[in-house]
Amino acid sequence: MRSSENENPAGASGGVTGSPRPSDDAKFTRSAPDPQARQKRWRERNPAAYVAHLTVHNALRLGVLERRHCTVCGETRTDAHHPDYSQPLHVVWLCRPHHLAAHREAARKGRENG
Repeated sequence: MRSSENENPAGASGGVTGSPRPSDDAKFTRSAPDPQARQKRWRERNPAAYVAHLTVHNALRLGVLERRHCTVCGETRTDAHHPDYSQPLHVVWLCRPHHLAAHREAARKGRENG
């Protein structure tokens, strides 16, 4: 047997076979994005939407607004969808899948018109 056949194929020097190479360490040390920072950026970029969300949250808490079933399928777990953020208490109650579909449709129409 030649001496090169006994060498570690990963090129690690004296380490455990199969351990990550130094170049692989970077992907293990990166931290996940800070969700609070992401939310802060969203609030800064979408002030009207943020105010509308706060308004609905407070209206629900105070009993001014009542959560309804999804207007499409009748699901009881719903989100408040704002067709117009300038009217924060005018909401359409949609389940999560229909809420996401409404936003996709609005984005599609925005791309077509703009």
